[in-house]
Amino acid sequence: MIEKKTQSCASNRNLRTRMVKRSYLLLLIVLICVLSTSSYAHTAASTIVSIADVRAPPDGCISASIIVHHVTNLGSGTLDIAYDPAIVHVTAVESGTGNALVVQNCDINNTCGLAQILALDARAPHSGDVIFAQVTFKAVADTGSTPLTITVRDLTDYHNYTQIPSTTANGRFTIESPIFDTCGGTYPSISGVHRGTFTPKRTLTVRQMYTYPCEGTGGHSESSAFYDDTGEEIANADWNGYNEEHHTIRFDTEFTLHPGVVYSYEIRTGSYPQIIHRSDYENDYGIITCTRFTDANGRAYNDWIPAITLE
Repeated sequence: MIEKKTQSCASNRNLRTRMVKRSYLLLLIVLICVLSTSSYAHTAASTIVSIADVRAPPDGCISASIIVHHVTNLGSGTLDIAYDPAIVHVTAVESGTGNALVVQNCDINNTCGLAQILALDARAPHSGDVIFAQVTFKAVADTGSTPLTITVRDLTDYHNYTQIPSTTANGRFTIESPIFDTCGGTYPSISGVHRGTFTPKRTLTVRQMYTYPCEGTGGHSESSAFYDDTGEEIANADWNGYNEEHHTIRFDTEFTLHPGVVYSYEIRTGSYPQIIHRSDYENDYGIITCTRFTDANGRAYNDWIPAITLE
């Protein structure tokens, strides 16, 4: 009887031991599955391929990097970047410097707005934030904006050739409205009324006018008016007094100045604005002239142009 009881106890202990081992094994399997899934999800969520927002003036160029963020052991990859070819063209795709892959091939199609890029490094893997390629964009319109849309074809691990999951962060290319900027002037200066002409070389959309002040003064414009080639007023603005932006006056509504049209202006200044002591000033965006400047003392000149920015 005692022997049977001993055998029964031993059998129960063996059963409990097997059950505990099975429980531990099951728990281990579950943990492995959870950790594997978590690791995969972390990789997929953290590796991001991006391009920043960029801006350029009409006919201007700007470069932007395509970057693979938070990646481990990147060896190679292929991706597309799409854009509106009526707004921007891709003019070059080059390898970046530092932690960067080497661009091997690029197919640029500015008719349909697509650049396909292959980059790799056969010498070593890259981790962290890796420059995939450096892309140069050129504005081909006067105004406009377009998304820069990335499609990742593949990102490959350097060691085992497995695919690296990723998400994308697209950018945007915007053509900046060109501005006419005299880039300052000089002294001597005095307030008065400036009259002259302005002939744009590009289409300019004007919302406000900034007047460069002489250092240590409150130089500003008290009013500004523009007239078309028939003499009809097309816009005017008045000063709002001394405040944080007292060098800038804003027009009630924005207006457009067209290339080749000779507009006239009348600008009344206060305090001591910077002056261009010439009868005309020209840059890539337009030509401004002085027809007559009458200062606060009633003296008249034909070579005093106010130093301004139209934007």
